[in-house]
Amino acid sequence: NLGYAILGRIIRNVTGQPFEAEIAKRRFQPLAMQSTTFNLADVPRGLLATGWRWEDQTWKREPDMGPGTFGAMGGVITTVPDYARWVEHLL
Repeated sequence: NLGYAILGRIIRNVTGQPFEAEIAKRRFQPLAMQSTTFNLADVPRGLLATGWRWEDQTWKREPDMGPGTFGAMGGVITTVPDYARWVEHLL
């Protein structure tokens, strides 16, 4: 989804802020999505669900997507209650 990465870059260029900060300010904060972030460091390790894949006859952990340009295409970390707020907003 290169289009989302480009959109993140456009947001940064137009606003002068990282796209993560703009999205948090304009979308997450008004919806009271206080547990939603783009930064893995904001999530306590004991509360983070991680991705795994079966490869070469063993389970391998999926790499984390950190903040940055390509985070715009799937770097959001959220909780079920926050996601429900987002879905309610969209509906």
